Amino acid sequence: MVRQADKDEAEKEKANNDFKTIEMNRSCTDTICCILFVVFIASLVGITGYAVKNGDPMAMITPFDSNGNRCGMKL
Repeated sequence: MVRQADKDEAEKEKANNDFKTIEMNRSCTDTICCILFVVFIASLVGITGYAVKNGDPMAMITPFDSNGNRCGMKL
């Protein structure tokens, strides 16, 4: 158990301490960056969906022969 006199002495030490802390008003600063990131990801998903729907995704992974014909695909 701690004596009251020791508690009082500790409180006086804290009051006399010259150590100062930095006090700031903090707030969220990355809101705009977060919104831009979400918009960027959404646009990537939209562009990918449009490309798969209107394009030929197999053309990206199908190899070509020396004449420029796709291997395994009918003309």
